[in-house]
Amino acid sequence: MADKYLNVTLGTGAAATVTPLKVDGVVKIAVTTAAGANPTCTAAITYDGGAIANLVTTASVFATTAGSFVPQTLAQRNNLQKGLWDAIIAAGKMPWNLPVYPSQGTAWNQTFLPASQPNSPIPAGNVGPTGGALTPPTNASVGPVSSLNAKSSQEIVGFNAVNAGGVGAVSGAIVFASIT
Repeated sequence: MADKYLNVTLGTGAAATVTPLKVDGVVKIAVTTAAGANPTCTAAITYDGGAIANLVTTASVFATTAGSFVPQTLAQRNNLQKGLWDAIIAAGKMPWNLPVYPSQGTAWNQTFLPASQPNSPIPAGNVGPTGGALTPPTNASVGPVSSLNAKSSQEIVGFNAVNAGGVGAVSGAIVFASIT
């Protein structure tokens, strides 16, 4: 069987490159964020032979431009880990003659799948077109838009740095800088 690879974008803008990351034989992914004012986040990917590949983000900076956001909270690191596992599983499902996920020349969109969601039934009182007037749901969490959003892939985000070096108030898409 052919080895499987995940296409990852390194860098931003014109300098961005799509680089394959081997995903066959992954047994563990540990995501950590360095301490300090401008941290980076590292996803240490361990293979069954003991080798480790580190997927490293750009350092967070006090800006809102691409490349200034890093997963800093536990939830953000968990989402990065989940997104990587989702992509590895998807790559493994590809036929043997398609070794690159998502496809040759296309990079992973850096998303994660949400936890399963219960069905969102229409609240009582919404009878429908044949049984009376259709009233809109009064609960903001019920309805087609909120249900779809809860069941759609989410972008992996991080925070930018603030002057004091803490977690910033602005979140944005993460950017990977290197694979070591």
